[in-house]
Amino acid sequence: MRKTAIVFSALFWLIIIFFTFFGSTLYDITKPSVYAEFPTEMNGRLYLPKSAIFEDGGGFYVYTLSAETGFSREIYSVTRHAVSDIQPDDTGYFSGYIRMETYDRVGGAVVMKSTKPLYDGERVIREDWQ
Repeated sequence: MRKTAIVFSALFWLIIIFFTFFGSTLYDITKPSVYAEFPTEMNGRLYLPKSAIFEDGGGFYVYTLSAETGFSREIYSVTRHAVSDIQPDDTGYFSGYIRMETYDRVGGAVVMKSTKPLYDGERVIREDWQ
């Protein structure tokens, strides 16, 4: 009985030490990395790069990024917003951008790129990509 308690105690402390040193790395590996920036607004319309518009069988949508304070860093999550109308840029100022209307008012930074498919409410890692 005493050997069993010693073994479980040793395993418990090994697990605690492992997650103390490698927990952040494991979190980073398991979450998608995203690049987000604020949409360009002109004359009350939003303009986004084409890479910011995601599509599935139900239509087009964008993801916005929101942050909350975690224990040791900012924790980001994404919110899905349905897009009602997508038009090519009619101003001539934004090459590679599209004009969009959304069902919801998009507030905050919009996800431009992601390393993995996203879903509403998912936790992500914010990256500064070039």
